[in-house]
Amino acid sequence: KTGWMVRLMALTRTMSMRRSETSGELCTNWRRHSQNQADPENIATKDKGVAGKNIAAKMKGKVSDFKENLPLIQCICNKGMRDRHWDQMSKIVEFSIKPDNDTTLRKMIDLNLEPYLEKFESISEAATKEFGLEKAMAKMVRNGPIWSS
Repeated sequence: KTGWMVRLMALTRTMSMRRSETSGELCTNWRRHSQNQADPENIATKDKGVAGKNIAAKMKGKVSDFKENLPLIQCICNKGMRDRHWDQMSKIVEFSIKPDNDTTLRKMIDLNLEPYLEKFESISEAATKEFGLEKAMAKMVRNGPIWSS
């Protein structure tokens, strides 16, 4: 055997030994790690828990943002609102806010109507009362007079 062959064989043996040592260390580390950690099936559950917390935090933020707009939403989504009420509100803000087919809640919120909210609430309350009276009147007309002559 020539000198370079001897060196090559020695190098191969060394590499082979190191590979098995490394492999053994990896197995030992894996066993140690797996004994200290939950089993692999639970790892996905833990990740879902973290993801679930992140989702919950985002949703909590969205709910908080939505809550800020709730008074305005209650005013503009009042089923008692009639054209006259929308005209009154439009007069206050000095532009038309009367809903049409393209109106969305997001568009209404983006109009920044909060400074006018107090005035809108009084108009909305009046609309609710008027609506109640309209319903009661319609019921009375439908049922006929409550007294007979």
